[in-house]
Amino acid sequence: MPQVGEHVGMMVVAGSTRSDDNTPVEERTKLIAFAWPGPGGARKIQPLWVEGQQQTGGNGSGIPEIPDASGVVGDILARLAVLDRKLDGLTRQIDASTERLQQQIAQAAKP
Repeated sequence: MPQVGEHVGMMVVAGSTRSDDNTPVEERTKLIAFAWPGPGGARKIQPLWVEGQQQTGGNGSGIPEIPDASGVVGDILARLAVLDRKLDGLTRQIDASTERLQQQIAQAAKP
């Protein structure tokens, strides 16, 4: 766990973050660095660095402030929960189809 004030980098990705072939979408946000707020969190996080933007001074001036993201995070989590339920349903459908197919193959293979 980072210590309070320690610099941390973060980005949001879509798709697999592992080295595999399970990546139908390869997208990500810009990388940002910020000071870890600690266990109490923070209503706003002021980035120390944003990927692709030039830093204009030691105090980080010129880098836009990230607005309160508490509602955004909740929306993202809700959307992920919906996708998770859809994925569970599709997995059940695939399992049922696979079982039916295996039964049909076994039936057809009988002399």
